[in-house]
Amino acid sequence: MACSGQLNYFAGFFLLSLFLVLRLPISLPAYLGNYCPTDSNFTSAGAYQSNLDLLLPSLASEAIATGYHNATTGRTPDQPHGLALCRGDASSAVCRTCLNTSVHDVRQRCPLGKSSTIWYDDCLLRYSDRSFFSEVDASFPLYQYNGYNASDPAAFHRVLTDLVGVLVEEASGNASSLFAAGWASVPVANASDVYGLVQCTRDLSTDDCGRCLRDAVANLSSCCYGQLGMKIYGQSCYFRYENYPFFELSSGSAVLLSPPPAASPPSAPPSTSTETGTNRGVPCVPFLYILKRQWMTGQIVNCFSPSNDNLQIIKTYTSSNCDIEFFFREQEQLMENNRYSFHFSTIFPPRLFLAVVEVQCQTKRLPTPQTESTENLFREWKPNLSGLNGNEVLQERDGSRPTSFDFATVAAATSNFSDSNKLGKGGFGYVYQGSLPGGQEVAVKRLSTNSHQGLQEFETEVMVIAKLQHRNLVRLLGYCIQGEEKILIYEYMPNKSLEAILFDPEKKALLDWPTRFDIIGGIIRGLIYLHRDSVSRIAHRDLKPNNILLDKDMNPKISDFGFARIFMDEQNQGNTRKPAGTLGYMSPEYTIKGLFSDKSDVYSFGIIVLELVTGKRSNSFHELEDTPTLAGYAWSVWREGKADDLVDASIRGTPSCSMNQVLRCIHIALLCVQDRAVDRPDMPAVDRMMANDCDIAQTPKKPTFTLEPPAQPETRNEMTVTSLQGR
Repeated sequence: MACSGQLNYFAGFFLLSLFLVLRLPISLPAYLGNYCPTDSNFTSAGAYQSNLDLLLPSLASEAIATGYHNATTGRTPDQPHGLALCRGDASSAVCRTCLNTSVHDVRQRCPLGKSSTIWYDDCLLRYSDRSFFSEVDASFPLYQYNGYNASDPAAFHRVLTDLVGVLVEEASGNASSLFAAGWASVPVANASDVYGLVQCTRDLSTDDCGRCLRDAVANLSSCCYGQLGMKIYGQSCYFRYENYPFFELSSGSAVLLSPPPAASPPSAPPSTSTETGTNRGVPCVPFLYILKRQWMTGQIVNCFSPSNDNLQIIKTYTSSNCDIEFFFREQEQLMENNRYSFHFSTIFPPRLFLAVVEVQCQTKRLPTPQTESTENLFREWKPNLSGLNGNEVLQERDGSRPTSFDFATVAAATSNFSDSNKLGKGGFGYVYQGSLPGGQEVAVKRLSTNSHQGLQEFETEVMVIAKLQHRNLVRLLGYCIQGEEKILIYEYMPNKSLEAILFDPEKKALLDWPTRFDIIGGIIRGLIYLHRDSVSRIAHRDLKPNNILLDKDMNPKISDFGFARIFMDEQNQGNTRKPAGTLGYMSPEYTIKGLFSDKSDVYSFGIIVLELVTGKRSNSFHELEDTPTLAGYAWSVWREGKADDLVDASIRGTPSCSMNQVLRCIHIALLCVQDRAVDRPDMPAVDRMMANDCDIAQTPKKPTFTLEPPAQPETRNEMTVTSLQGR
């Protein structure tokens, strides 16, 4: 009887628990971030908003069944275009919850924006007033990492890189899903497995998907070396890896690179089971890709099975033993006499791979023609090993550096560093315009051989900018270190710097107000990336018009990271014994006490905005007794209600000059140049204020900080050792 009572009790408890579980809603999706450009807003309660109100819910509802939908609503010019995408392994219930949440959240986070993208772990929602379907957006505004490092970074990174290569190949080859997920084992004791996932929006072709994903992972070595987890999200594709399972493993297996088991006894007969030695080295994923490509192109290299039927083995990928040549110059020693086991099966419908593949690979030298053929295939599989315009070089093993150029190539590109090619000079040394053999124009910064300061800047620049990728940051293409020569190679900016145009009486005509406003927006996006969204939080410390470069379309790109400093997650502020930067743009706490943070860059940004509005240099007011700074002068005029008088005469009163925007920029700039760092907004807050038409609640205080400027317009102080502190 007692037993029956206990049974009834447990049965009742089980049913109650089951009822409660079934009643629990699916948890809210994990929000990752959103992208809300400030350059185009719609009018509240207008036609665009009405069309958007119709479009977004329909995207969510239509995408639930298949995981993807795109659509357009209304008529031009009030026509929004949008797409909704759920992760390839998400269930319908998870997809529904995620997309419904995204529809609500995107309107809260970007209330009046004509375009926006919002990311969650399980879905993506994007809309714009411009049709973007079937176009690859190669920008990746969202970077997040999990903050943990691998115990053996080199081994972890090798496996990660190989895993990613296969995932990209598989996703870009499956037109129905453009999705792949999988995992690999790191052949090191107590090492974490690595789990990866890639996906493209389904409006892309397979070729465009592959291109987008390759762009996403191109800087994997520099941005994520040794990191146990990373998310790189763009508007057309995204990539994520972790050291724990984060996708639905039940959907199917994926890439697995197993630790080598003990070697089989020498007397054992050949079999199809995996036999590996205990040596470890470069994983075998590239071999399988090469094997597949060689089959597709008719190049079969030393593959055999017990039946010796090479073609059948490759076509069906049944278990086999395979001796594959794999050799290229920088990894020869690491490859020698190592064997690995590799397993593969796919979540999606099979193309070339069938259910399970087991290949044993052994490195081996072959004649030169086969070596070159395999190396070319490996270069194609691993695009980040390619150089520029035919100057191909293999990346260093640690993967932490940009592309290397030999000195002869750089000298030829700059006409042997001709004076006619000089673009300018800084604390680092001279900057030259150059042209690589393929015709690509570049900017070449050559370190002055007698500059100790320049050497420190060189090292800092390489360490910092090599890890960054954003459309509003100048891109480092490569470097040259040969003897005493130390050279950095950047993308070329045909419109040079903001300094060169804004303060030139003739060239400033190129800067109408919409262009200036776009430049402000681009600087905001670049700083948000540096301060919040990049792999490491970075304070630039030398933001000024001369370090804002302009491309052919006048898009701004922040440059010159020689004085930049990286913050760890727990650090909000740093100090230095001697400030390094340019007077007139340095914040009070940095100039006087050597304290710097992201708020130091906010101060510099505020000065630049005031310069863009007024057309005047920050150091042109030092002779005025009452207001010896641009910030002080602007505040006084703004306080008197005469802010219109601040506007550059070359744009004041022109049809394209929106005074509402101008006055808003002045107000925000004055908030950015407050004396106390705590009173300044951070850059995300600046972005929100720029994008919102509502009144700004904060009233700026009078800037009181002054410092007698030097005789020359710019002074860069000597860089010294920096000590980072938590706050």
